[in-house]
Amino acid sequence: MSDLENLFQMGEKSGLSGETLLSFIREREEAERKERAYEREERNREREFKKLEMEREIEMERLRSGSQRGDSRTTSESGTKAKLPKLPNFDDKRDSMDAYLKRFERFAESAG
Repeated sequence: MSDLENLFQMGEKSGLSGETLLSFIREREEAERKERAYEREERNREREFKKLEMEREIEMERLRSGSQRGDSRTTSESGTKAKLPKLPNFDDKRDSMDAYLKRFERFAESAG
C-alpha cells in the first residue's frame, strides 16, 4: 500500500471527508517532504563535517611530516658549525702564563 493510500485511510478513520480530507493529506505529505529534506540536509552536513575532519587530519599529518623533515635539516645544519682555530698548547719554557690565559679567554668568548 502506498503512503497516499495510508494517509487517505487515516483521514477517513478520523472522520474526515471531502476538502478537509484533501487538506489533511496535503499537510501530511508536506510534513513528510520537509522531514525528508531535513534528513537529507543532516546527512549532507554530516558528510561535509567528515570531509573537513579528514582534510584537517591530512593537514596535521603533512605538518608533522614537514616538521620532522625540518627538524632533521636543522640538526644537520646546526652540526656543521664553522671551525674555530685551535688554541696552541702551552709551553712553560717559551710562553707566559698571563698571555696564554688571555688568549684562552678570547677563544672561549669567540666560541660562545
